[in-house]
Amino acid sequence: MKPNICLIRIDETEHCAQDWLEEWAINKVWAWYLFDADLHVHLCSLSPSYELHFYGYTTDNNLAEDDEEALDGLDMELSDIHFNSEAISYHAARAIDALSEENKAILGTADDGEELGDDQDENDRIREAALQGAREQIHESCPETILENPDYVDFFTREDPPPTGES
Repeated sequence: MKPNICLIRIDETEHCAQDWLEEWAINKVWAWYLFDADLHVHLCSLSPSYELHFYGYTTDNNLAEDDEEALDGLDMELSDIHFNSEAISYHAARAIDALSEENKAILGTADDGEELGDDQDENDRIREAALQGAREQIHESCPETILENPDYVDFFTREDPPPTGES
């Protein structure tokens, strides 16, 4: 079995100050995470959690597309927030599984990715390599493009195999 790397976005708007949202004409603030959907972590609970690896923030805003100064300012604001965000956080699997399908996509693992085995340290290394591959894949396109791409299937239904990256 290979890591089953997935991308999700979580609406973080309610955690932002209203005056900040208004200042930057923001409708939504999205936090993006990567995680292995096949790895359940139990933290002081019998209920499983996912280990989410923070990727970054994006916004849905009303800034003019040609207002480079405002867009650059917002990018700087988001970079500051990103810098202060936890690299890894844990969320209840049931809460992540309940996200609407428009907020999640499977990335899978490259065909040449390594198989998981019995050695926990080795599995951690393999997962980190798969996460890094996913980060690179996202960086080449962008998180929104990946969610909008019909080649990616919803990993919670498991009705279709993960995409292989072949067209």
